[in-house]
Amino acid sequence: TKPHLTGNPLLIISLKDKDPLTTVADLAGKTVVVNEGYVADSYMSEQPSIDLVRLSSALVSDGILALQSGRADAFV
Repeated sequence: TKPHLTGNPLLIISLKDKDPLTTVADLAGKTVVVNEGYVADSYMSEQPSIDLVRLSSALVSDGILALQSGRADAFV
């Protein structure tokens, strides 16, 4: 088979009133929310120094709500 995507297809979302998070290294020491079972979950679970929170819901809106409520610093 031939891959359709190459590189890192992940996107880091954070609130605009916080310091920008533009690389995975910026997530060190932060609480990061992912949707359980997706590529972001697999990739972020291998990253050291982050507090990973897995959401059982596949809804992007649940990740945004976690940011807005202060439960997370970033959603990947």
